[in-house]
Amino acid sequence: GNTYKISSKHCLGYSEVEIIQGMIDGINALYKEDIQLQKKHEIFPYFPMIKSKDSLVAKHVNETIFKKLGAHKTATTGFTLQKAIACATTFYNQQCGIYAG
Repeated sequence: GNTYKISSKHCLGYSEVEIIQGMIDGINALYKEDIQLQKKHEIFPYFPMIKSKDSLVAKHVNETIFKKLGAHKTATTGFTLQKAIACATTFYNQQCGIYAG
């Protein structure tokens, strides 16, 4: 609900690359801080909203299963359950709703 104005005077003397890199670094820092807080309050990984209500993911993946397996990564590619169910959490019309890693 907040709006922030980024004044161009704060950008004087910096290249576009430096400005964008500063934004990326800030977002990454906020993301890391958010993950640490989620772990501290035992809500990591958070259970995502499954949009495709008739998919196999909606039928078989619940919060208990997600809490148990959500942080697990495959040894070869680092694939996670969060990535596997991305289409079920993004689209409403999925039948299966899961990707293979």
